[in-house]
Amino acid sequence: ALSQVSGRLEFSESALSLREIAGGFLGGTVRVDAQMPEAGRFAVQASGRASAAGIRNLSDNPLTAALGGTADWRAVVEIGRGPSRLSIESDLVGLASRLPAPFGKPADAAWPLRIELAPVATAAAAGAPTRELLRIALRDDVSAVFERERDARTKRMRVLRGVFAMGSEPLM
Repeated sequence: ALSQVSGRLEFSESALSLREIAGGFLGGTVRVDAQMPEAGRFAVQASGRASAAGIRNLSDNPLTAALGGTADWRAVVEIGRGPSRLSIESDLVGLASRLPAPFGKPADAAWPLRIELAPVATAAAAGAPTRELLRIALRDDVSAVFERERDARTKRMRVLRGVFAMGSEPLM
């Protein structure tokens, strides 16, 4: 959740924009700017700093329990008439990992991370479950891809299939 939010919300009959929105998020800070580049489309750019404790508040598990410190991040969200798209990037400088090799990381090491969430292009019938691909790339040698689908009954996303690769491209 966002906390201590400030900034400007501007709107008219045909446009909406968020200007210099600032607040607390993931145990750190966030800055958001957003606008409607065209009717029916909303583009959000965000950046901030996340703490390991803030990440654990979002998802507490053995992986996040091994993290310490803080790291800067950038995100882009595109919302339109169809499914939304999300990309998040960080160099993870400032965030340490106490996981075993090859995932142990000192805080001062730069490990590029990119997370992308995009709809799966299918010829599904109207009302069919929403499917999306979650792609995760860490450094230049670790990647994973998961295909997820929204369960019509529970509205939660469930993983249909996935692949993890080290030193090669993940193939599904």
